[in-house]
Amino acid sequence: ADPVFHHRMRAFEEALKNIEEILTENPMTLDAQFEAALILTDWGADTDPKKFTEALQGRKDATGKATAVWGWSQLARRLQQITAKDPSPELKGRFVEARYEMANCRRRFGNASDADADKLRKSAMAEITSFVQVYRDLDDVSFAKFDRLYQDIQADLGQAPTPLDRNAVTEAPAEETAEVAQSA
Repeated sequence: ADPVFHHRMRAFEEALKNIEEILTENPMTLDAQFEAALILTDWGADTDPKKFTEALQGRKDATGKATAVWGWSQLARRLQQITAKDPSPELKGRFVEARYEMANCRRRFGNASDADADKLRKSAMAEITSFVQVYRDLDDVSFAKFDRLYQDIQADLGQAPTPLDRNAVTEAPAEETAEVAQSA
């Protein structure tokens, strides 16, 4: 069975079951980890907002033990560690993609939430801000994607969209920076 096909057909449960079989055999399969997190993100947006938490933090089994599905946070963290040892353009690109998708997932979670909507959106904005400040060597295309997402979140919050300044170093509150670093 093809998990990508099931994902596109919005058969999320079947898609996730298929991708989990792949990841149980080899959890280091990056394409499968990305697909699993995308499935959970789309499932959250489509019918089950609780899936956003799994998309961000990874899946747990019935006993609360982590499964082979990492989620955006762990995927980004692992890719950051890998690229520190092997800074190949492909791996760095996957790391940047994971960080983008993590912030985008948090935004989509906020858009599907009532209670914590603004908190989730502001958290996504803080993730983007800290990421582009730390990774100043982002290529222009990647920076533009983060900037567009940042401005979209500002609009979601009812703010006038203001472009990210890739050269500015804004002082984020220490607890906010630590919180973002831990959630990465």
